[in-house]
Amino acid sequence: MCFAVLSLVVWRVGAADPVGVDGSLVLTYKGDRLSVRRAASVPYSDLSTMLAAIRSESLTDRYAILQFRESPQSLIGYVLVVDREGTLSVGKQIHEWDLSDRRYRFLKGDLYRSYQPLEGNSPWTWLVEIPVNRENWVSLKIRVEEGQWPLKSVAISIVTDSGN
Repeated sequence: MCFAVLSLVVWRVGAADPVGVDGSLVLTYKGDRLSVRRAASVPYSDLSTMLAAIRSESLTDRYAILQFRESPQSLIGYVLVVDREGTLSVGKQIHEWDLSDRRYRFLKGDLYRSYQPLEGNSPWTWLVEIPVNRENWVSLKIRVEEGQWPLKSVAISIVTDSGN
């Protein structure tokens, strides 16, 4: 539990800068922030394992993308899994701010979306849309830099940003 809280603090510090303390890319709109790790881990190699994990526990240290919403105050984390055929599935966890405890509490987790690769063979590339807030979305290019399945990490870059 202490590790998860520490990890949240690191992400929060990074969200104040265009590039976070961990090298993540940070976008801010009207108080809402999206932090994207440039080099993100792929902690799962099958969808069922990821779904079991995101539905039962907070995975703060495994998020590839982290969204802070100002109102209602919440934290949304996205976790990645790539299967043998190259399908990228994005899991989503929602944490709500608990005023009495003054910390984020895990609310729920589930599958956000799945994406087919743009190429037939590895190294794969996917285009993924993630909301920054209710009015603004960002398109991310997620690419396998090296390695074979099961993947350990991917590179993420911003392709388009609806807020600019």
